[in-house]
Amino acid sequence: MSGLVSLPSAGTPARRSPPRPIGPWLGKAAFLLLPLAAWHLLVLSGKVGPDVLPRLDATLLRLAALIAAGDVPARIGETLTGWAISLLIATSIAVPLGILLGSSAFARQSSRLLVDALRSVPPLGLIPLALLLFGARRQTELMVTVPTMLWPIMLQVSHGVRDIDPMLVETGRAFRLPKATLLRHVLMPAVTPYLITGLRLAAVMGLLLCIGIEVLTYVPGVGAAIAVAQSVGAVLDVYAYTLVAIGLGVAMTLATYLAEGSLVPWSPARRRRP
Repeated sequence: MSGLVSLPSAGTPARRSPPRPIGPWLGKAAFLLLPLAAWHLLVLSGKVGPDVLPRLDATLLRLAALIAAGDVPARIGETLTGWAISLLIATSIAVPLGILLGSSAFARQSSRLLVDALRSVPPLGLIPLALLLFGARRQTELMVTVPTMLWPIMLQVSHGVRDIDPMLVETGRAFRLPKATLLRHVLMPAVTPYLITGLRLAAVMGLLLCIGIEVLTYVPGVGAAIAVAQSVGAVLDVYAYTLVAIGLGVAMTLATYLAEGSLVPWSPARRRRP
C-alpha cells in the first residue's frame, strides 16, 4: 500500500555512522610531541649543558624508575587528594551561594562590591598568611585553593539561575508545587550545564594552583617533589616530575571536557570537533 512505509529487508545491512576522522587526533598528538622533539634536538646541538637540560631519554628512564619505585604514584595521590578536597569544599559553598545570588536581586546587588573585592585578591598572596597559620600542611593548600575554585562555580550557577525561563517558575508556582520540587525539577536541570562548566574551569585551575602551592610551600605532592629535587640539584628528578605535572594538567583538561560532553550532551564541549 502506498500509505505504508517500506521497511528494509532482513538481508539489508544496517546503516552505520561514518568513522570519525583520525586526522585531527594525529594533528593534536603531533603538536604534543613537538616540544619533546625540540628538547631532544636542543640537547643534541650541544648548546645547553646536561646540568641545565638533560637528555630526553635519560629523563624518561628516570621517570620510569620513579614510577616503578612508587614515588610518582604516591606524589600524584597526594596532589589529587588536596585537589579533590578543595573542589568538594568549594562546590558545597559555591552552589548555595550561586543559587542565592541568582534568585535574589537584593542579595546580588548588595554583595557585588564584596565579591569583586574578594575576586581581585591574588591567590598566591594568601600563601604567607596560610603558612603563618598552618605551616607546610594540607590546610595551607586548602586555604589558597578553595577560594580560587569557588568563584567560577558560584558565578556560573548564579548566571544559570538568572537564565531560567520565568514562565517555568511561574507555572510551577501556579500548580502550587513545593519549593523542593521546583528546585529539583525546574531549577537544577536548567542550572546543571552552567554548574558543569564552572566545575570544569575550577578543576583545571585548582590542579595547577595545587602544584604551584606545593612548589612554594613544600606541601606534599608533585610540586613539593619538584622543589625538593631542585634544592638538592637532582636535575633528572626535576624534569621527570615536571613531565608528571604537565601530564596531570593535560589529563585533567581532557577529562573535564569529556565529562562535560557526557553529562551535558547539549553543551558546546559535546558539539566540538575532536
